Amino acid sequence: MDKRLFVAVVLLLAFSASACGYGERKIENATGETADKIYISPTEFPSDGMSGRPATSLEVCGQEGILLLTASYYSALADGDLPALNALVSNPENLTENVLNRFQGVSKINVKHVYTVDGTKTVGTVAYVYCELTFEGYDTVVPSLDELFISDSNGTYTIFNGTLSTEEYNSLSQISQGEGVTQLVESVNRSFNEALDSDASLKDYIKNGGA
Repeated sequence: MDKRLFVAVVLLLAFSASACGYGERKIENATGETADKIYISPTEFPSDGMSGRPATSLEVCGQEGILLLTASYYSALADGDLPALNALVSNPENLTENVLNRFQGVSKINVKHVYTVDGTKTVGTVAYVYCELTFEGYDTVVPSLDELFISDSNGTYTIFNGTLSTEEYNSLSQISQGEGVTQLVESVNRSFNEALDSDASLKDYIKNGGA
């Protein structure tokens, strides 16, 4: 039996802003040129529960192709550029409205970190992308963490959102439940809650779906 597996999200803000056409959305620190220019070192990762260490089994991404793919993906999402997104994923027909509308109401996306771990035969790399989001009309920065499945065909990287066998599905599920990943998720969750607790207005905005 096969299982359909879309682009996965470890921590995704539970909002769907109703207002479209907010100010120009910008990508910062996401040109994908070289890892050392884009992503701060793992010892500088903003967390209060990881003792300044990178999560076990996760590595800071140094693969230029993956960095370029990640930068292009978030740029296309920020711009709502469906043709660009279609060119970045393995199965464009599987793109959902939740993915396409993810960043409505977000004025700025700052891609801060990309961590990777080896995946499966179909999904060669699992990437964990840490972003900082700024909403139109708010100053508080909100963290976000995505899990992206990346396939590699002769050096051409694509975000995999197709169908996996049960065996590969289970293997990827085990990766997402690993100690290093759960540490990272818990750290970002803490930062997420702290950010919202510091800004009651933004917390209400997100809680109410961006209305």
